[in-house]
Amino acid sequence: MDNSDWLEHLLSKVYGEVISIEEKCPGVYHLCAKPHENDVIPQEWYIVEKSAPSISNDAKQYGMPIDEHPSLLSFSLDDPYSGGKIITYEIWRYRLRNHLPGEAAENIHEFAVHCAEYHPEYFGLYPVPMLTPRGYLVRYRTISNGVYLIETDQGGEVVAICFPYWQTLSEFAQKIGEQTEYDREHDIDQTKGYLFFSRENSCIPFFELWAEHPDWKDSHQFDFSAMMNAIWERFPVYASVYNAMEQGGKNDITSALSDIVHEMDLSVRPEKMISLTPGGETSFLKLP
Repeated sequence: MDNSDWLEHLLSKVYGEVISIEEKCPGVYHLCAKPHENDVIPQEWYIVEKSAPSISNDAKQYGMPIDEHPSLLSFSLDDPYSGGKIITYEIWRYRLRNHLPGEAAENIHEFAVHCAEYHPEYFGLYPVPMLTPRGYLVRYRTISNGVYLIETDQGGEVVAICFPYWQTLSEFAQKIGEQTEYDREHDIDQTKGYLFFSRENSCIPFFELWAEHPDWKDSHQFDFSAMMNAIWERFPVYASVYNAMEQGGKNDITSALSDIVHEMDLSVRPEKMISLTPGGETSFLKLP
């Protein structure tokens, strides 16, 4: 399927040197080009005809019009929020529905789970888990898409963090998370299930996810200073290693903690610890 020769001349005037162009499904092309002569690494786009029958109108709304060619839309593959992931999904869906071989290495379920982080309005919000390691959901509050504070029928509370988020956490952080029995039996990497943290222990994953969620900084849901105190109180080894890394000019918490995660008890009795701010607050999650 390659009817794209006519496009190369047109697009070269907009995108520079065309390295390759390939039709993925009717009216949808993958373009690899170097916009500038001195570019070492080429950039990638999907080019979609506005009349392409294989792409939904919802998906086309994300495209950027190409002024020189008003019948075409572009989607940057270098920007995760451009809608390019949606086009990848719709190409995939088209091939599935028409019994054509797929091309991607990962499965469509895993791909869609990750895409919901960038386009929840298209893929849907991450569902709130009904079952936790500490009982069934009876009430929840949304901290972020895929991050929920859950009250259970056993009277407890857990913070549920969806697969794409907890997958980026350090091994140290993942170790203090809990899994449902189903996820333990069927391999959570296959089920794409949630990790659950007690309200107190959630200071670690929230700290590690903080940089990826700048909106949390000004949110009424968190007290960052209290979060630091909670880490020192409950996980002093973690705090010490992290600070040592910072002093050494490093910031790879995952690799730094990988050696000690198997050897040390990560939590200690609070009365044995010294808070980062003596007498300071440790209740960092400001949800009733």
